[in-house]
Amino acid sequence: MGPARLAVVAVVLALSGCSFDMAAVRTELGPRAVSDLGCKAVEFEELKQMLAPSNVRVTGCGKKTEYTLVQGRWTPVRRALQTP
Repeated sequence: MGPARLAVVAVVLALSGCSFDMAAVRTELGPRAVSDLGCKAVEFEELKQMLAPSNVRVTGCGKKTEYTLVQGRWTPVRRALQTP
């Protein structure tokens, strides 16, 4: 296999390796998300980001928040306010 093919394989593996087991995410993050949103009916969605860790968006009762896994703990994502 030539160097160009190895580079392509490495990039594909790097990008595909950032996926969560959503059943485990629901179990681990569910109680915190329910508490943070004040809503028992929450939905989880993985937000894949190229060349960065994936985040999980949780929505429910008209609210939403994002979490990222940092050193084995789910941490809320804090984004700077952007002005148009």
